[in-house]
Amino acid sequence: MGVSYGLWTDPLNINGTVHTGTWNDTLVVDYGWINPAAEPDTNIYCLSVINTSPELPDPDQMILTIDNAKPSVSYNYDFHIDNDGTIPTVVQSIVVSAPDDLSVTVQGISKGMPIEPGESVYGTVSIQLKDNAVPGYDHLITVYFLTVKWNQYVP
Repeated sequence: MGVSYGLWTDPLNINGTVHTGTWNDTLVVDYGWINPAAEPDTNIYCLSVINTSPELPDPDQMILTIDNAKPSVSYNYDFHIDNDGTIPTVVQSIVVSAPDDLSVTVQGISKGMPIEPGESVYGTVSIQLKDNAVPGYDHLITVYFLTVKWNQYVP
């Protein structure tokens, strides 16, 4: 009876490149408008838009101001968020910083809303003076939008 044993090894190296995609959302302000449009001496303006780097966990910001606020006027500012990247993103949070005598709502965009690559989502910031507000003052409103990669969203 004979026994034979053989052993053969040869290293195999595989080199390659993995492209995981890019993440790049941009906050874009469109225009402000008031209702009724004929109301004199009052308006809404966008002072600044801050788009942070996708690598930072900081939200994008829209800073609005209302001049000579009046209780009979509804102030609105339209905006959109573009997904210029190649992977889906999700709106993680929307935070509004405003004086207590204002009622501020964000319409059209909400937490958990997905934004597919190459697409945009549109919204409006709506502002109204509360009943106890003193008219005639200027107000500063900041809206923060934080978007994350689709697989990093926390409900």
